[in-house]
Amino acid sequence: MQSDENVVGSARNDTVNGDFNTVDGGPGKDTAHGKIKHKVSANGESDPVVRTPGGAVVGVFSSTLIIRGGHKITVKAHRDEGKIDKVDIIEEITETLPGGQKVTKTVKSSYPVNGPIDSVLLEGGRGNDQLRVDGFGADVPVRLSGGKGNDTLVGGQGNDILNDGAGDDKLFGGGGDDGLTNSRGKDHLFGQDGNDLLVSSSIDKGDRLGGGKGLDNVSFAQMPHDPAHPGRDLGVRAKIGGTARRIDKDGKGHGPSARIAGSVEDLEGSEGDDVLIGNGKNSHLMGRGGDDTLLGRRGDRPSRGTRR
Repeated sequence: MQSDENVVGSARNDTVNGDFNTVDGGPGKDTAHGKIKHKVSANGESDPVVRTPGGAVVGVFSSTLIIRGGHKITVKAHRDEGKIDKVDIIEEITETLPGGQKVTKTVKSSYPVNGPIDSVLLEGGRGNDQLRVDGFGADVPVRLSGGKGNDTLVGGQGNDILNDGAGDDKLFGGGGDDGLTNSRGKDHLFGQDGNDLLVSSSIDKGDRLGGGKGLDNVSFAQMPHDPAHPGRDLGVRAKIGGTARRIDKDGKGHGPSARIAGSVEDLEGSEGDDVLIGNGKNSHLMGRGGDDTLLGRRGDRPSRGTRR
């Protein structure tokens, strides 16, 4: 079906194909395919699944707003009497003109929301993504996933989860108590406001782990065994306001190092033999497994390790 008209679905499960100004699925579990120029209703009943002009797939499932496959996307919520009643998806897309010239432009699609939005899932596609959320407030948690590529993820005011994926990524937690992950690649993690948890499963050259306002924790609890040294249990030597690096049982360093900002308050070690060093600002040092050494200054709170 091809048209520039508006489409309103029935009370049943509808399927709409084509390019339209507005699609309103109505009740039921509906699916829409094509370029939706302006508005698509979302009633919280797994109703519309649509593609934005930039190719992202949008839908609402069990009160979760899901956007998948975009590259440069800002998802902005609008509220009426405290409830989210509309969501704007702002994309940067590249088009090829008839003469072969490529132009980049910003496109906004608006999606009225008729039911509650309790959480948001925003996933990038392949390549370098820029994913941001705005206006959802502290009561709506957001999960951002960059996937492969060099991604930039910016959280909202709620308790968000930001997953970096492979590549050189930059993660900004925003407000709330956020969880940020650091995997392979040169990653920069900034918790910003709130009590944030920065979980590192890899230490690569150029990594930076920073907190912000609140009590922030850098954790190496998910650090795997080093594949370059099979059979050797490597721990971590980490210092607040200094660096982090893998070490063997003799304390010898292996591999690159990461920077840990002085804005971090707490450190959590790996399952290996760790050396954790505080900065005298009421740091909490937790060794976890292994034969750990916790070097706290006056005011620090070492636990589960050998205090020195």
